[in-house]
Amino acid sequence: MKVLSLLLLCSGILVILLPTAFNQWSSGLRYSGGNETLIKYLLTISTSMVFLVGVPTTTMGIIFPYLYKLAEANRSQPGKLLGILSSWNTLGAVLGSLAAGFFLLEWLGLWNSIHALGFAYLSMALVLYWRHADRLSTAWAALPLSAVLLGAALIQTTHLPVVRLQESRGGETLLEVWEGSAGTVAVVEREGVRRVKLNNWYALGGSGAVEMERMQTQLPMHLHPKAKSVFYLGLGSGITAGAAMNYPEERVVIAELVPEVITASGRYFVEHTNGLFNDERVSVVHEDGRNFLRATREQFDLVIGDLFVPWKSGVGYLYTKEHFSAAKARLRTGGLFAQWIPLYQLSERELLIIAKTMAEVFPQTTLWRGDYYPEKPMLALVGHTDSLPLALETPIVQASQLALNAYRAGRSETVPLLAHYLGRLTQDDPMLSASLLSTDDRPWIEYLAPQAHRAEKAGQITWLVGEEYLNLMTQLKRRWAKFEGSYLSGVPSPLRRTVTAGYYFHRSQIARAVQNQTEFEASLAEGRRLLLAQQDVQQPSL
Repeated sequence: MKVLSLLLLCSGILVILLPTAFNQWSSGLRYSGGNETLIKYLLTISTSMVFLVGVPTTTMGIIFPYLYKLAEANRSQPGKLLGILSSWNTLGAVLGSLAAGFFLLEWLGLWNSIHALGFAYLSMALVLYWRHADRLSTAWAALPLSAVLLGAALIQTTHLPVVRLQESRGGETLLEVWEGSAGTVAVVEREGVRRVKLNNWYALGGSGAVEMERMQTQLPMHLHPKAKSVFYLGLGSGITAGAAMNYPEERVVIAELVPEVITASGRYFVEHTNGLFNDERVSVVHEDGRNFLRATREQFDLVIGDLFVPWKSGVGYLYTKEHFSAAKARLRTGGLFAQWIPLYQLSERELLIIAKTMAEVFPQTTLWRGDYYPEKPMLALVGHTDSLPLALETPIVQASQLALNAYRAGRSETVPLLAHYLGRLTQDDPMLSASLLSTDDRPWIEYLAPQAHRAEKAGQITWLVGEEYLNLMTQLKRRWAKFEGSYLSGVPSPLRRTVTAGYYFHRSQIARAVQNQTEFEASLAEGRRLLLAQQDVQQPSL
């Protein structure tokens, strides 16, 4: 019994110390890895797991085989005893996983759940002491009680953070935090700007980029002639879906995987969501969006995929052919699937893989810039259920014409929405010929995006921003004369020039970011010239 008591004692103490050890090891929940390459990053994480998790789990893991060893003493019915031990072990494994995943994390939180597990082991050591005190020396028998008191003291004197708050630029304030089986969701605020953070790292949107998040609804809504129903993959802050309340939709469905994100959005972003959570047209479901699309039989005019972190585990399956096919199957005739891409988290390799995969599913895929940011741009890949050209009655054409008229009259500096257009891709496009096809059995984004993430951190590659993004836009622009006629054939030439103007406006912002004043002024002037021209003008070659 001495060895068993010692194993229980060590297991309990090591588990109780684990939260404090992890906090110290990570320097207060800092992101591990720094600027390391993928191999060095994996070694860093593996080393952490060996010391922080491997030691206590190994100690706990010895207990069950040691019980088998003790069972050898019962020579009369060893099979029955071993069967009972195995049954209890199996039952404990099932109930433990269910309790941890569905109850403990939500009731106690991560750190307290680990502490509770540690106390459970110490309690078993204490029970063993009371049952066998007569066979143990006084000094040995006092160890379990001392360990329980030590564990209590450790918890009382330890205040562990659940979320790391940034200290730069005045620091962040934690407004509220939730812990559950899906992870830790926190709402933080800095200088009046709120944002949602998942698992202490993944940003799910916030009030600091309201117009950018609303654009994720506005652009696809203007591309559809008359959208009446829309489905959103992901809620985030709710600002994107809230923009749909400005349109005459009859049905809005939002699927969000993490229930605490729904709570955070409804509680802290009400002023930006336009009554989203109180509108009878809206259904917010706690469900995996990918599985929801595969299971539902409801049809939509628009399916909009949020900005996902490509290198987050599991996200790569949102860029597969099977997922895009499921989205297409849920679209009505003339429907659109818009997948927003964070170019500041992808290289050109991953973007072309996603584009090729979409082109395999949809008759045509169009590319649209979401903004003119030089450093953190977003891009929309829009899959069309037909290969028809852009019609004059489409809202984006009409709104762009009004914006162009206002710009020429000096009443507004707003660039027409059609200027966000970048190009068109089809299945046989030579630009995609060398790219891989992402499928459920070969989810290349799931494999390559984490690799690219570490390579960018180590300075081996750059994201598709700045000059890299400009090179892609230039490549697309050179193709317009050959590949774009079918899609823009119905658009008047003044509006077609806004597309080229958008290229120069974006080029000017990239030049401004690198302090190239000459290029900034020249590109800005060219963009304005193209918008103000009253008749066809010669466009400069690249």
